[in-house]
Amino acid sequence: MGAAGQLLAAPDDPESSNDGSDIVAEVIAYYNGGMISDAELTAHKALDSPEKLSTFERFTLHKILAFCSVANNNDDNAILQFREAIRINPAMKPDPITWSPKVRELFAQAKQESERDAAIEEYYRVTLEADLGRKASLKSLYLPGAGQLMKGHDRGIYITLLFIGAAATFIYSQSNLPSAKERYQQATELDDIEKQWKRYSDLYHLSYISGTVAGSVYFYAYFDALWSKPSIKLSGPKR
Repeated sequence: MGAAGQLLAAPDDPESSNDGSDIVAEVIAYYNGGMISDAELTAHKALDSPEKLSTFERFTLHKILAFCSVANNNDDNAILQFREAIRINPAMKPDPITWSPKVRELFAQAKQESERDAAIEEYYRVTLEADLGRKASLKSLYLPGAGQLMKGHDRGIYITLLFIGAAATFIYSQSNLPSAKERYQQATELDDIEKQWKRYSDLYHLSYISGTVAGSVYFYAYFDALWSKPSIKLSGPKR
């Protein structure tokens, strides 16, 4: 196999279909028999319909294509195929026995580039998430629940409805408290005094409870919008 090395028979894959397993075995047989072009052609054709392959089969085909590229002295494509294999299986490790030094060298470079890109993606993800959190929390200052909706959380609509309901109840009770208090103070009949007192007391407690709920929802919405994980996909720079 020149600079690449020998591939053994494909290991059993419990997720594979018979067709996918047969294709992988066929590609390995082509490679082991020195028919590199046939191996590449068959592997690429299979990867054109990835939905028909299991994760393991796609991983194996990309790994074989990396070996084929090494055999063809196409280092750049070998690194590209190794990176695809690593993306599917980040735990992938080189085989010091069956892999040639050239293959291990290119794999190490692919691994290094994959780790670099993963670190960059993580940096942008954290940056975008923090920026989204700031914007969402500002939205929640104007309308509780809006920040959650911005982050893709359906609970935002319930937060908005709860806040509006509590705030409206608070405004209603506060606006009626002065007149209720005045009627209570002006009442002279015992039955009327008790009636007006009950109305005034009910409005007072309603005002206290609704105000507490509205304030609690308001602050919860702000901090939840700021710190909760978004359920929408955040994309970094295109490479």
